[in-house]
Amino acid sequence: IAVGTCFPVAVAWAGRGRAGLLLAAATGGSTLGALVGSFLSIPAMGIQGTLGAALLLHALIGSIVLSFARPKRRLWPSLAATAIVAVLFFRPGWDVRIIQSGPYINDPEELKRSVPDPRKILFARDDRVASVAVFELPDGNRVLRIDGKTDASMTQIDQVTQLLTAHIPMSIHGRAERVAVIGLGSGMTVASCLRYQPREVHCIEISPAVVRASHFFDEETRNPLADGRVTTHVSDARAVMSKPGPAFDVIINEPSNLWIAGMAGLFTEEFYRSCASRLADGGLICQWIHAYGVTEPVFRDAVATFLRVFPHATLWEIVVSGDYLLLGSPRPYSIDAEGMARQLSRPAVAEDLRRIDVRSARGILCDLVAVSRDLEPLLAGAKVQTDDGLHLEFAAPLGFFGHRRALSVLPEVNPESLATIVQGRPIEWAEARTLLRQGIKAILDERDRVDRVRLLQRALDRFPEERQARLLLDGESQDCLLASDDALRRGDLARSAELLEAVPLGSRWYPAARFRRIGILRRQKAPPAEIGVEYRKILEAAPGLETAVEPYVDMLIAMGAKDEAESVAKEAVEKKPKSARVRLARARALLELGRRADAEAECDEAVRLDPSGAAARDVRRLFKDK
Repeated sequence: IAVGTCFPVAVAWAGRGRAGLLLAAATGGSTLGALVGSFLSIPAMGIQGTLGAALLLHALIGSIVLSFARPKRRLWPSLAATAIVAVLFFRPGWDVRIIQSGPYINDPEELKRSVPDPRKILFARDDRVASVAVFELPDGNRVLRIDGKTDASMTQIDQVTQLLTAHIPMSIHGRAERVAVIGLGSGMTVASCLRYQPREVHCIEISPAVVRASHFFDEETRNPLADGRVTTHVSDARAVMSKPGPAFDVIINEPSNLWIAGMAGLFTEEFYRSCASRLADGGLICQWIHAYGVTEPVFRDAVATFLRVFPHATLWEIVVSGDYLLLGSPRPYSIDAEGMARQLSRPAVAEDLRRIDVRSARGILCDLVAVSRDLEPLLAGAKVQTDDGLHLEFAAPLGFFGHRRALSVLPEVNPESLATIVQGRPIEWAEARTLLRQGIKAILDERDRVDRVRLLQRALDRFPEERQARLLLDGESQDCLLASDDALRRGDLARSAELLEAVPLGSRWYPAARFRRIGILRRQKAPPAEIGVEYRKILEAAPGLETAVEPYVDMLIAMGAKDEAESVAKEAVEKKPKSARVRLARARALLELGRRADAEAECDEAVRLDPSGAAARDVRRLFKDK
């Protein structure tokens, strides 16, 4: 408000005849201020320092002007300017964690924490492009935030996108010598490209602060920027790709989200044509695109723009309803499944993929969901984005306001279409991917947890390499346990049991679900035989698990089933021969059968395995009782 009143006040003081001169001065000052602030002040002093300097200049210039305009009031403007300067120098500094909280995308409740923020600030820097920070969470995860948005992290879901954005185009091309990666982030994508032994990798990153921040991930990425094959261009990708230069076998375009200011320029027809001019014969371009936080028309228009320049394309569903890759070329190309498998079997590549639970080429191919002809119905009525009409930058943010995700506009997975481009392998994953999408839609629609788990389990049963189903099933199974506990607290035993039964056998939460089921059965005073069934289920999923073997053996002894108790304990010893607790459980069963010598042998082994722990005490107590 105060700045807005300056111009009419200045006109009133100077006279209307000088309004044009004042307007020119204001316009020139605004232009000069933007240039100095963006290219000099912010890189040198940061945003906080620049704002402080601007306030200081306002105060000083204002006091000087008022002194000349009102000679009798020379003192108070100077005092006011001094007070402002004092506030600037003595106020506490900004909390980077609040500045980088990103309430426009993250939960605004982050700003209302009643406990100290546990995130450790490893790096914070403002440059001419963005405000960049790296945080370390209590669990060891590191997060790169740019203007409040997380653009890289060590979480499983982020690593999947960061790694597969490199592995998919590199493994399909098979012999890429020269690679361009647009957008550095944590450096994981560049690092994954290097595992294919290219001759050159050109990384184009517009933010100098991001380049510095990427080194806080060097432990995970092995510092790819220090590799002699990597050339880092701290520049605008549009400028780099529009210049004449060497042709690239693979171009990876991994910008931030469409609703981040400036990103839409990397999703235009003109930019894609610049990239096409830099592709070598047989070259591929990989474009990351997101289906979250955007409307269906935005996703459709972004795909249509890409296909305008690269009509021969495939769509890869890296995270259903989340992250997608468009792999395109000006000319037709095919996917040699056997050749892809050979590339992925390289020791360095296989090691990288194990981090995201990808075990074979099938684990990546199952993300292939469409080819160009499948996408044609999606393009009906689409508007291609051009440099002189960056409509996606302004339409994309509407996705934050209750609009549906783009999942519903994607075509069904058509095995016949996919078979036209995949050579050497049948399309085995189509039905599983359809079930996975149904499961994720059920999650987004907040349907019953039991239904969600069953859909995901069916997807995994149809195609065991379905990575996303496995990951989501783990999270949903854990949620079933928590929901079961809530139902139990409410006294709803039936609902609690239903949720526990939904946890599938292959889940790491399955034993915990069975233990909770045992607790419910004991609460209901169920017969021991029924409880024994639950113990057997636990031992089937986790053979030799001490916390199941010990109570189960004790229960069988109490029931008089001594032979069965010894059999259970013996099998557990075979599964876990180095467990002192399992050895002692068998010793108890052997003593009950009168086989004292065998029991002593098991006890001796237990003491040898755990000489200073509970084993020795339990042995003495065991023989004293007998």
